[in-house]
Amino acid sequence: MTLVGGLDPASGFARAVSAGPLVFVGAQSGATGDAAQQCEEVYGAIARLLDAAGLSTAHVVRLDHYTGSQAWLAERQRIRARYFGRPAPLASTGVATPLPFPTLLRAAAIAVTDLASKRVLVAGATHGMPAIATAVAGGPFVFVSGILNSGGWTGELPEDDEFARQAAGALQVIRAILAQEAGGLDRLLRAEGYVENDTARASLVALARLLGFPSEAAWSRVALPFAAPDRIEVTTLAAARDVAVERGPGAAAAGGFVFAAADGHSLAAANAELQRALASLHATPAHVVRLDLAAASESLASAAGALRDAYPRPPAFVAVPCLDRGRVSLSAIAYVGRETAGSGHSR
Repeated sequence: MTLVGGLDPASGFARAVSAGPLVFVGAQSGATGDAAQQCEEVYGAIARLLDAAGLSTAHVVRLDHYTGSQAWLAERQRIRARYFGRPAPLASTGVATPLPFPTLLRAAAIAVTDLASKRVLVAGATHGMPAIATAVAGGPFVFVSGILNSGGWTGELPEDDEFARQAAGALQVIRAILAQEAGGLDRLLRAEGYVENDTARASLVALARLLGFPSEAAWSRVALPFAAPDRIEVTTLAAARDVAVERGPGAAAAGGFVFAAADGHSLAAANAELQRALASLHATPAHVVRLDLAAASESLASAAGALRDAYPRPPAFVAVPCLDRGRVSLSAIAYVGRETAGSGHSR
């Protein structure tokens, strides 16, 4: 684990971390100007950090966007194309979040150190995303873009409403992608479900179980503002077909990495659960290379400050303001760098 670019003076976390075959760039936030200027600022910061790690934007396999609005999506895509290409050969997600003024864009990235290990598996145009890829292989993993509002579900559901139909449709698409490109749902390591409220969080859990998704994985479910007709977006990361997977409560491991997630009604409760999940697969806070926090806007800064003391080797950090008042969500990627992480039999 190597810090890249030093510590972010505002957060105290690493700007970027290199760990084994991957580099994790923490969230870069726009600070001045309009949407176009902030896109230049954020993508430029990511490019400079990759350069400091000896890489380029061509090495990026996953790009997460958190925006103040999706109204300027076309402008963001135009500027992104200059940095990452069009269609960008990477998996991406983009969700609207209540970012603090004056920030309009926050983005984080994952890159591979070996460009030869990266390839597009499913073109984005296949699923209505012509500006990006749907699924990308990178190192020992498969990265799947955010899938939303597919409208493809026609079966029976335990709750027959629009959210359930959209969620089941999105999960069905992901299930098909993982079956074709990774070998099945038993390859799933990490999933982030962005939904509209707490009721939708519970519904997503039930639907995922109904469709055979493993519960022993790093599942995050975060409430965000959605604009009609979309009511959900789900993005996933899975082990490549030939990489073994191990599982523990709220965690999964493969390729030398451990993925864990937890939530709770307080930061202390969520972090205690997260650390138990990591420990179930022999990872500690010192192994964490990327840490994601989702909390209500008014508590985000204090929660981030409290987390700094809990992680002795500062990881790359992603803070997402959300609608979950009274609930904190955490997810972590840890690098243990030994064959026992994900070298056993998949189960």
